[in-house]
Amino acid sequence: MKSGGKQVAAALEPSEGEGALPYVQSPLMTRGEIDFYKTMQKAIGDRAVVFAQVPLGSVITIRSKTPDWQKWRNKIDRKTVDYVLCHPVTFSTIAVVELDDRSHQSEKRQERDGFVDRALEAARVRLVRVPASVSGWSIDELRARLIVE
Repeated sequence: MKSGGKQVAAALEPSEGEGALPYVQSPLMTRGEIDFYKTMQKAIGDRAVVFAQVPLGSVITIRSKTPDWQKWRNKIDRKTVDYVLCHPVTFSTIAVVELDDRSHQSEKRQERDGFVDRALEAARVRLVRVPASVSGWSIDELRARLIVE
């Protein structure tokens, strides 16, 4: 007897009861991050492609033959950056953009931010930190901060 793909998948991954996988959908961005993303898109137009919630290890890597390579890799694993601006043709990184909201005020988060700042600087990746704003952001100001021609 033939089964449709959905029936087979349902049989392999129960959605309820014992053996169910414990996952639920999670929002990719907060409301503030979405608002900033939309304003940033207006500010940069077609000058860059914007990616959100990018793993730090996709932006930087460890030099080959570095002693303790895995130790350094572990330091960037499971860290993400808010946005990455890429060249619209080559997709090379133009800048990493971090939206600094209240969560960046905790001591633990400041330590994390300091490490990310130093890692990006070591890799010669431009970092732009933008404070969160309840009243919004000026498109012209964002354009000036984000786009280096």
